Amino acid sequence: MRLFMNRMKGKQHSLKINFCKLCLLTIFIISFLVKPGLTASGNSGMNGLSEPLSVLDFLPQHYVRDGSVNYRKQLQSAIDTALARQCNLLFPPMIYRIDETGLRVDSHLTLLMYGAVFQLDGDRKKDGQVFYGKDVSGM
Repeated sequence: MRLFMNRMKGKQHSLKINFCKLCLLTIFIISFLVKPGLTASGNSGMNGLSEPLSVLDFLPQHYVRDGSVNYRKQLQSAIDTALARQCNLLFPPMIYRIDETGLRVDSHLTLLMYGAVFQLDGDRKKDGQVFYGKDVSGM
C-alpha cells in the first residue's frame, strides 16, 4: 500500500509540473497572437486604426533620446493631433524631459508608453506634473 501511495504522490507532482508548463506555454502563445494596444473588443484604437500615431513624427530631425532636450511643445502637438484624429499615441522607449508646464491630456485618449521615461526638468521653479487634465475620462 505504501508503495502505491508513493507512486501516486510522484504522479501528482508530475501532473502539477506539466500543468504549470502548459499554462506558461499558453501564455507565451497568446502573447504572440495578441497585438499590443488591442482592446477587449478587438479594436486597436479609438477609431480602429491598426497603427498608432508616434510622437517621433513631431520631433526635430536630429532629436536626442537621453532627456537632455525638452520637447514639450512638440509632444503637446502630437497629443493634440492624436485627439483630433481620434487615434492612439505612441511614446517609444526613450527619456522625455518635461518642464513644469506638463502635457495636457483630454478624455478618450490612449497613450502607449511602454518603456518611455518621463523626467521633470531640473530648471523648474515650482512643482509640476508630467500629464494633467480636467474631468478626464476614458483614458
